[in-house]
Amino acid sequence: MKPPRFFNLLPLLALLLLGGCSSTVVQLEYQTVPTQSQYCDQRITVVPFEDATSKRTIGTNRKGQPLFSDIGVEQWATQALQSQLKSEGCPVLRSKSAKSGFAVTGKVLEVSLREVSSTTYSSSLKIEVSLFEGGTEGRKIYSESFTSRMQQRTFPGVSVGREIMTATMQELMRNLVPTLIKRIRQAS
Repeated sequence: MKPPRFFNLLPLLALLLLGGCSSTVVQLEYQTVPTQSQYCDQRITVVPFEDATSKRTIGTNRKGQPLFSDIGVEQWATQALQSQLKSEGCPVLRSKSAKSGFAVTGKVLEVSLREVSSTTYSSSLKIEVSLFEGGTEGRKIYSESFTSRMQQRTFPGVSVGREIMTATMQELMRNLVPTLIKRIRQAS
């Protein structure tokens, strides 16, 4: 008895699934990470970031096709900072402006994801933040750009772009958040 024709297609289906049948839309997500932050008890308003990249794409796959994000990179960066500050114990608000307290504004200056091969990806992210005391119209007490660059070898798969971009943002937040909290403590 011959096996059904469907079984002849199984190796081909497995190859397609495991061979990196990649999407051109990358989900941008963030999961908080432990940092070396000091205790945070000051209320911080996170103002929605700006996208200063002037690009509609976040990179290219190995075929040269553009990669798009499922949400705006400025929204992703804002959510990541807000989540990471909350995980450090900071009382966080999100608003377009703040009349008092500490406020953080930011710009996404660079975001890039490149599929070098089916198993290698490179990514980079650059964000500029400014910290204000006395709300967004108050005194700027700190401003700096933070950069994270990675190149990772991985198994082919649809979610690889998401994982690489998440790791790139986590590395950036590991440096940015403790620095912000330190500056807030110095100003309090």
